[in-house]
Amino acid sequence: MSTAAIYNRLPGAGVGTNKAQCAQIFKRMQRHFENDYNFVPLTFDLSYEAEALKGYMATHKGRTYIVKPHNGAEGCGIFLC
Repeated sequence: MSTAAIYNRLPGAGVGTNKAQCAQIFKRMQRHFENDYNFVPLTFDLSYEAEALKGYMATHKGRTYIVKPHNGAEGCGIFLC
């Protein structure tokens, strides 16, 4: 049995295994409880935050970024830029 099948048996548990959905939830929590959620790395979802990422990259030159695809699994498709 795959890991996805185990998680899918619990209603709503799939959100915890999806990077994009987790990032959205953590961003909401950071807005309300910024001191409690300061451990979450800065994350951009390119489907709707591409311009925000461009702005961030323009002011933070020389940084390395981790790019993760929405539907990746077990590290597949991850690259650095």
